[in-house]
Amino acid sequence: MYDYNDMLTFIESMDPMNDTDCDSDSDDNEFTDEQRVEFLDNLVVEYKKLIKSYMKNHDVLEAHKNKIDVLSVEKTNLLEKKNRFLESKHYSLLEKNNALTQEIKNNKPSSSVNENFHPITKVLNEILDKCKTHGDKRGLGYINKDETPFSGETMFFKVNTEKVKGIPRLSGELKPIYDECMKDKQTKSSHKKVKEIKTTRPLDLLHMDLMGLMRTESKGDNRYILVVVDDFSIYSFVSFLREISEAIEHFKCLFNRIQVEIGYLIVRIKSDRGEEFDNVDMDLFCEFKGIKHEYSTSRTP
Repeated sequence: MYDYNDMLTFIESMDPMNDTDCDSDSDDNEFTDEQRVEFLDNLVVEYKKLIKSYMKNHDVLEAHKNKIDVLSVEKTNLLEKKNRFLESKHYSLLEKNNALTQEIKNNKPSSSVNENFHPITKVLNEILDKCKTHGDKRGLGYINKDETPFSGETMFFKVNTEKVKGIPRLSGELKPIYDECMKDKQTKSSHKKVKEIKTTRPLDLLHMDLMGLMRTESKGDNRYILVVVDDFSIYSFVSFLREISEAIEHFKCLFNRIQVEIGYLIVRIKSDRGEEFDNVDMDLFCEFKGIKHEYSTSRTP
């Protein structure tokens, strides 16, 4: 590659007046000093453009060559790893596993499969197919004795007759319907509407609940709602909270305020077992005020 400084020195050393091909008798064809300077400036500018273009193309070419070298090295490493894997024992085990998996999917086991594996696979596939079409809302449930396509055979019968090898015998009576399924699928009965009010005055019993966390915040950045309902008058008190930790302070302020306004003392309060109700601060406050704190049952039939 030519050096830019050497080329510039060579161009500046050129003297158009020493050119023997020029006609000395014609004054119109001779270069003036201004024309020579302009000519040299234009020539230098063009040469600079050529040098920049060449340098740019050279850098791009070098970058592509480096990328090609890196990719070639990575390709060589991958080929070496692949060859090592193909020569290892893991590849042969993988091929055998894929062959067995394909045979099971096609339900055409060959002699390469263990003989004890055939009946287990067949029986389990039949059981799974029946469970999927049994109509159970949860996908898999118990199999009724009268509805199975196994001529009245149940899971209990299959295990005890050793149709599935390796599973111990089951003891006890045959249960066509399991207790766990009955408890899980039973319909919960609704509570009857209370027609009589058992309280005799306001603040005899207060029902409390906390709702949240709400997705949409209020203008005051509140995302929890505390609701207190008087059992006698069905009058409701509503408070808005920013954090669930503010619940105990709102309880204290609300209880003191409504007792002063109504003129009665609070006897009982009832709530669920949430952390905002079932805590040490709430217990100490109720004990200090002489309020009985009742909780709802954790599970209803």
